[in-house]
Amino acid sequence: MNNDISIYNLIRESQSSDPWIFEKWLKINKPSLEIPYAHIFLAFHYLSEKKSTELPPMTIKQVSPSSDTFELSKSSKDIETSSSDMIKRFAKFYITIPESVSEPDTLTSKQKHSEITPSIAKAVLQGEAGITTSSATKPIIGSLSAGPCVIISMYNKKTKTCAVAHIDALSNPRRVLTMLTHQLTKDSSDHLIVEMATQNTEKNQTLQELQSFILKNKNISLEKIHSSSSLAIDSRTGKTFVDVHHDSMDLGLNPEKRLGKRKTLALLGKTLRVSLIFDGRNS
Repeated sequence: MNNDISIYNLIRESQSSDPWIFEKWLKINKPSLEIPYAHIFLAFHYLSEKKSTELPPMTIKQVSPSSDTFELSKSSKDIETSSSDMIKRFAKFYITIPESVSEPDTLTSKQKHSEITPSIAKAVLQGEAGITTSSATKPIIGSLSAGPCVIISMYNKKTKTCAVAHIDALSNPRRVLTMLTHQLTKDSSDHLIVEMATQNTEKNQTLQELQSFILKNKNISLEKIHSSSSLAIDSRTGKTFVDVHHDSMDLGLNPEKRLGKRKTLALLGKTLRVSLIFDGRNS
């Protein structure tokens, strides 16, 4: 595997003139590269500012020999002196290059859990939340593709009701937890069990804020933090699943459009609310 991959060379190879087109080209031609859209936007921003000369070093370098995580290098001098708030805002990104796999039905490290199928499992995307219950048509709920984002599950064992939210850097973690706690509890005797998943468990501000909120709430207990990009929970049993295959859950209508909208709003750099897009209690 080449451990020094130039983003600019990839853009030139694709002959793309637009970040959205380039992102689609990557999915088809370089499926092993999972590049955050914010980084793609930054690369195109540099290209439009400086054309083909004096581009800052923007390559993917392996963090450690035993790791499959690659870090985007950057020119701190150019970022500090740039007049562009957009460049400063997206100064640091991470790119994960999954390990090679041998089984054709396996996507990176994701697993096909036999208990999880699209007919009974609902997925929420980045910046979304969902609630379900044991009597719902879809009693399982989860989320996928969390890098530095945090996926949180909350479970009320007494009512067999659970919630999942995919909290990104644009979200207010405390507001999300407050909203979900209000949705899942009826009185002060209700207790919620929480699990979280993220690929970035160190120096993760979102994770730290969530932990701080939970520690201060006597009706919420943190059971486990998973080093995973996905998390799902079965409201019938409270059982959680990590490394969930993307085909195992119902992604809903227009998932790419929903993600695209979130990415566009991300460029504004504002705090955005997490939308409750699914409530199985009504099904």
